[in-house]
Amino acid sequence: MKLKRIWLFPLVLTALLPLRGQVNIERFVAGVDSSAFLSASQLNIEYKKGNVDFQQISLEHLSRWRLEKQSFLVIYKGELVWENGRRFVAEMLLHGRYMHRLTKSVYGELFLQSDFNKARLLDSRSLGGAGFRLPGAWGMKNMTLGLSLFFEHEEYGLPSSARHAPRTEAWRGNGYISLAHEIREGLKASFSAYVQPDVSDAGDLKAIAALALDIGITEKWSIALTGDGRYDSRPPDGIREWDVNLDVGINWMIR
Repeated sequence: MKLKRIWLFPLVLTALLPLRGQVNIERFVAGVDSSAFLSASQLNIEYKKGNVDFQQISLEHLSRWRLEKQSFLVIYKGELVWENGRRFVAEMLLHGRYMHRLTKSVYGELFLQSDFNKARLLDSRSLGGAGFRLPGAWGMKNMTLGLSLFFEHEEYGLPSSARHAPRTEAWRGNGYISLAHEIREGLKASFSAYVQPDVSDAGDLKAIAALALDIGITEKWSIALTGDGRYDSRPPDGIREWDVNLDVGINWMIR
């Protein structure tokens, strides 16, 4: 089974886990095969009936175009929820990224993102930034290191009595590492982590660590086991600093 399923790790992780005002986009762009075009989708359905009536549909789509020295990446995610007869959009995200090869081992990148997440009380978030990535760092072809800087604007749906500000703006640094390893044919492991400190306030920090195991079924289908830990040193009122999730998912990819 020759298909490089490293793409399937991030599709499960980001589609199944609630986005906490931070998005692990790095897992979408590390360890990618050399095909000129790739498209992947993920659909998840959750259903509960009884004490709580709850249905959720989550759709994620990724497209990537690769030229000789350039790559373009677009990610969309939407989540529709029905709870006790009430329907609402719980989450939406749109991310675009442009990468340009500067040397054999250094890429420059520009990125924009807009999203919201009701579970995190996040009414809107927009950011834009630029940076550098080093695939094959330290001679390891499955490792990617990166460093970037971005400006972030967030608006929260909070009561007037909340201690957290309803609007925040910050310049954040972004340092990340991504690793991928093929244990054997059809079985791959992936790890990625990044930290995002406010450059003017070291006490304001966001971070993510993610681990995934992908078990290939066919060329297009796989099962993924994922774990995700997220940290926000200054979350809005009523939201915890730490958040840990474990999930099992099924993925489908075409190219």
